[in-house]
Amino acid sequence: MTVHEPNLGNRVRVCNRARAPILLVTAGAWGNALSSQFGEPVPIVPKGPTMSVTEPVPYAILPTVGVMTPLEQETVYFRQVARGNIVLGGSTRGPSFPDQYRAYVEPQNTVSQLKHIRRLAPSLGRLNIIRVWSGIEGYMPDSQPVMGPSATTSGLYYAFGFSGSGFQIGPGVGETMAEIIAKGATDIPTEPYRVERFTTQA
Repeated sequence: MTVHEPNLGNRVRVCNRARAPILLVTAGAWGNALSSQFGEPVPIVPKGPTMSVTEPVPYAILPTVGVMTPLEQETVYFRQVARGNIVLGGSTRGPSFPDQYRAYVEPQNTVSQLKHIRRLAPSLGRLNIIRVWSGIEGYMPDSQPVMGPSATTSGLYYAFGFSGSGFQIGPGVGETMAEIIAKGATDIPTEPYRVERFTTQA
């Protein structure tokens, strides 16, 4: 069990204009920019996922389908939305630039994605891609998030660096962080995700 007793007597200053008893940093790829201000830098790396969507076809695929291997380029997935379009994700990630709020689609990454999607579901190779896009995600060197209380500042908490899985586990993370903040404890073991695993390294 993770136990933390927040000291509500302290206040965290936000943007030099407001104070709050509790601050939860959920800034994704920008998390280190905030945690560093409290003496807790983390080695987060911004990357841009490769995303594509096909023309609409009759709706027939209910689950999300994917494959994961140790090779980034082989890890792909797809799902169909009710309108009929099939959303493709995975394979090689591109560079992203958090300071500019930009992530660019690299054509070779889209080609790699389609190659490995066809290995997983050959019939998708006959569909036209109508749009591609990317975004900015924060990746940790161990692929595990930073999640839990600050080691330097009472009332400060972190939940960022989900290495591409934030959408999948977001609801569970929200519930867990709410328990930690409101009750000071959770049955979910969060020690492996504590920020200290980086700040205490020699």
